[in-house]
This record gives sequence, C-alpha cells and structure tokens, in this order.
Amino acid sequence: MVVIYTVSYNAPEFIEIQFKLFKKYLKNDFKYVVYNNTMTDAKITNKNHYNNVKLKEICTKHDISWHDVPGNIFTRQDPSNRAGTSINYAISHVHNTYIDELYFLIDSDLFPVSDIDIAEIMTNSYFSGRIQYRKGVNTDNDISYVTNQIVIYKKSRINNMLNYLSFNPVSINGAICDCGGDTHYIIKKIDKLKFLNWTNILFSKSGNTKQLYGNSPDMLSDFNFKILDTFNEPLRQFIINDTNILNKLGPFCEVFSINNNPLFLHLRAGSNWINYDIQKRKDNLNTYIELLLTDTDNIE
Repeated sequence: MVVIYTVSYNAPEFIEIQFKLFKKYLKNDFKYVVYNNTMTDAKITNKNHYNNVKLKEICTKHDISWHDVPGNIFTRQDPSNRAGTSINYAISHVHNTYIDELYFLIDSDLFPVSDIDIAEIMTNSYFSGRIQYRKGVNTDNDISYVTNQIVIYKKSRINNMLNYLSFNPVSINGAICDCGGDTHYIIKKIDKLKFLNWTNILFSKSGNTKQLYGNSPDMLSDFNFKILDTFNEPLRQFIINDTNILNKLGPFCEVFSINNNPLFLHLRAGSNWINYDIQKRKDNLNTYIELLLTDTDNIE
C-alpha cells in the first residue's frame, strides 16, 4: 500500500484529475488523502468558500479521505511559509492516522501520465524527491534538499529523521532555502545510494543546472526540445500549447522522469502565483486529461 497525500489550496478540480489518473496508472494499492487548505487565509473570501465547497463535493463523490488544515496554525501568510506550514501539518497528521511503509507527498498540480509502480521504483531507495542545491557561506559543500512537488519515502527507514521532514523555508549555513530546506539533513544522513532523484527532462543539462541552484532557464540551449518528439502526441501538444499560452521561450511545465520515461506532468503554478491566464492553461490541461482518461495507448 502507498499512502498518497496532498494539500489543496485554490484549485480543487486538480484533486479529481489527480485521483482519476492515479486510479488509471498506479500499479500499487493506494490510499489517497487530501488536506483541505482552502479556508486558512487571513481574510476569507467568496473564492475561499467556493473552493472549500467544491473540494468537499469532489472528495465525497469519489470517496476520497479529506481533513481540514486548522487556520490557527499559521503565523506567517507569505506563500512559502503558508505552503510549508500546511504541508508540515499534513505530514504529522498522515503519519498518525494512516500507518504504512510507503508515503508519497505530491503537489496538487502534479499528475501521473503513464504506468508507474512506486514500490518497484523505491526498491533500493529510502527517500526520493527533486534535488535542489544552494551555496552556503564559508563552506565548499553545497546545501542539498528536496522541494515539495514530489517526495516519496519509506517511513521506517527515516523514522529517526522525521523531524527534518519539514517544508518551511529555512536558512542553512547562510544559504536561503525554499520549502524543504530541512530535508538537507535527511539527505546528508542516509547513504547517498538510497536517495532517488527525479529530473525534469524538458531541461537540457544547462537548464537543469540553473534550476538546481534556484535560477530560471532563460536560453534556448537550456531546453531539451528534441525530447518532445519522443512523447506521444497528446503530451507533446499539451506542452507546446502551454508554452504558447504563457508566451515562454521554452516549456514552463515540467515532465518528471527516471531514465527519460515521462511519468509525471507538473503543470507548475497551478495556484497561479505567476498571474497568467490560468483558465486557458486549465482548458488546455483538461483537453489533455480527457485524452488520457480514454484509451490513448495507441496515440502516436
């Protein structure tokens, strides 16, 4: 069994999409748990109320387990600290409520797009995520940690390090780390062969290097355009459309992979912190998802 959990803030429709795609593609028995973060803003608006009602309707419709994130746990309201606080609440709650070995923390705008076996992927690994690096002060060693988009772990193997499974922004050796900085201490303590990294295969080597250190790829050479031709047509077209909608030089969305096999699509900025036309992006996503949820195995 894999316990999959996510925090939902202002795009409840992603929960239905994510759940349906896990049912289609995940080869493991799983428990899917949603943490409802829709009603924790300092000022509650009609949009908060709408998202709250919509999320609970979706969870009830699909018999998805959900839990409210308490509003009184937030001491800071900036996006990074809000995200970290809600995720940390979810981690504590899910460990105390759903007892298993494999846990999977996933961003709500990250979607499986092909067959995946989590147990097989994690056979030789204890901890898995997207590695990030930051330069510390007066040290030759980079600070390494994982962000909250995709984090898979064997709880018993990191049980004595769970206090470092935290996603509040922190400063380590003078390096400013975004959500997940404390996971540096987990990566530092476990055997390096027991950590499994996910990469975005839409970046070239130079693009990945920039992203790893918190910079934005901004040159044509930072993108791996050739790999688009290896994707099936629905995924390729989604990426092209999303890039055009955002008027970007290269893809803004991400395709997470191990060994160049596209396994997850990360929409990125599903909460629309970039203030683009999110409805066009959602319409493009929905077109792609409808194809995925029908028989697209033979689409080239």
